[in-house]
Amino acid sequence: MTPRKHHWKPGLGAILAMAFALVLAHGVPGVASESPSQHFTNAALAQQLKQDAIVTPLPESPEDQQLQETVRKSEAKAAAQAKRKHRAQPLTRKQREFTRDYRSVALRAAQRAHIRNPWMFVRQMAAESGFQPCVRSGAGAIGIAQIMPATARGWDVDPYNADAALTVAAQHMARYEKQYGSYKLALAAYNAGPGAVKSAGMRVPAYSETQNYVHKILDRSYPLPGMRQVYHLPGGLQAGFGSRLKALQQDVKRHGGGRLVINEGWRSYENSAHVWKLAKKQHHGWQGAVAWAAPPGCSNHSRGQAADLKKGRALNMAHKLAANHGLIFPMAREPWHIERAGIKTQSG
Repeated sequence: MTPRKHHWKPGLGAILAMAFALVLAHGVPGVASESPSQHFTNAALAQQLKQDAIVTPLPESPEDQQLQETVRKSEAKAAAQAKRKHRAQPLTRKQREFTRDYRSVALRAAQRAHIRNPWMFVRQMAAESGFQPCVRSGAGAIGIAQIMPATARGWDVDPYNADAALTVAAQHMARYEKQYGSYKLALAAYNAGPGAVKSAGMRVPAYSETQNYVHKILDRSYPLPGMRQVYHLPGGLQAGFGSRLKALQQDVKRHGGGRLVINEGWRSYENSAHVWKLAKKQHHGWQGAVAWAAPPGCSNHSRGQAADLKKGRALNMAHKLAANHGLIFPMAREPWHIERAGIKTQSG
């Protein structure tokens, strides 16, 4: 995206900030005058308020309008896809594919939460996760909104449920924006914590990570992952994995292991969501469930890179021969679960 010039017009927030600065500069009749140090502190605070009032970009920029049209088309495509999936006749591989434009979900969540400029929230979520619902950071932040486990418990949300996580994150960003007076400080509160913003004197804390985070979201010229893509899952096994699995079946039979039966291969997003729901119920929430099942869309079954094999003599032989075909059995608790070697392994 190209940089956009901001033709700023003084709104109510900026007028109040400038009025506040004048009061601080000249004093209030009947009130004792302040010391030079107090005057310097108050003047600096007034200047910061003025900057925060200016920094929020105007809504509906050309970039916003272009993305709005992209989102509209994605929503129409998703509606048509959902309609096809409810038909009685069998679906083709193409029709079984799962595509979701999470930019649209984020935008609607921000609008419902009454964030002043909803597209800032869309950019924020793109910066957080690239709109990938299964990502987990090195620090332990989870999912599309990159929510820490303790925070997820406090917010009472499943961070792997993309729609729910975006809804709750938008609600909290709207509350921060109202509490701190600008989206700039709301971003700082989301990244570093509300306490850090207060400790910094209602400014962006002097953490390089937080300052960079705030800058790249507010600067529209900064390219963010996820702003130009949609989330997609295949409608069947990936060709490379399928061919390896077929070669393993033939190898098992050639070595006297018999017929290697595939109980389950590709798993639809809808089935993945159903399995996750059952796991949460059985294991008392998402934290217990994640040790036994993959969240929706996060399983390598849904990615077309995993299969579950039938127990028996053929499976035992497959364990001995799998490495020859670039395949692995990654989970001791599920010795029937096979995946392609070299990919990110997840439960499920």
